[in-house]
Amino acid sequence: MKSTKLETERRVLEIQQWIIEGRAEYLIMQDIISTYAIGRRQAKTLLKRAFDSWHEATKREVEMQRNLKIDVLKRRMSLMEERHQKTPLGLRVLLAYDKHIDKLSGIIPEKTHLIKGDPEAPIVITNSEEREARIAELLRKAMEK
Repeated sequence: MKSTKLETERRVLEIQQWIIEGRAEYLIMQDIISTYAIGRRQAKTLLKRAFDSWHEATKREVEMQRNLKIDVLKRRMSLMEERHQKTPLGLRVLLAYDKHIDKLSGIIPEKTHLIKGDPEAPIVITNSEEREARIAELLRKAMEK
């Protein structure tokens, strides 16, 4: 039986909650199938829809936080007293704010790290989360030997 748009959205929100709780994907699939009495194909569709909308909302939230931080830094720069702006320390602070704003807005690219394990295919990691995960994996492999 086909569900209404309202019911589908309610289901998607409930599945998003399960994703946020950190449940495993196969458990979420089992819960969807048993809770809503639907087939595996429909369950996959609902799970994909829930994950995609959750991921988009998260990306928007991060972008909003970035823009807010840029505005705060610009505001701090403008509120600095004129007499402090002319001192060497004041200029250093203004340049640090400016550099941080450039990093947040993407003008200055993020640092990349090159791990030379395989000379033919070196590993290039751009963000810190990816770097930490890769280092942990390499350490685990080294400890197994």
